[in-house]
Amino acid sequence: MKKIIKRTENFSIYEDEFNGITQTFRHWTNDVVEIQFNDNFAKANGYKSLDDLLTSIRGFRDYLALKCGNIPQWITITRDGQFLINITQNYFSNN
Repeated sequence: MKKIIKRTENFSIYEDEFNGITQTFRHWTNDVVEIQFNDNFAKANGYKSLDDLLTSIRGFRDYLALKCGNIPQWITITRDGQFLINITQNYFSNN
């Protein structure tokens, strides 16, 4: 059962159950939906914790640090149910 946590002009944050685990979602006015990237996300996907997920997927923690600068708080859920991590770090080379 969906429970609204916060509403703003640009998004709503709500909680809902997935696989018996409470997940937190952010639904933007442009219909982009994000899920909080935390222990509950990891548990619903078969891991013990977010740290377990980041350790189990070889190189994932380093990849996120390189491409995002840190571990993101939110990841996007695409219309076809895929998870998308927005790259926030750009590296330019003059070579």
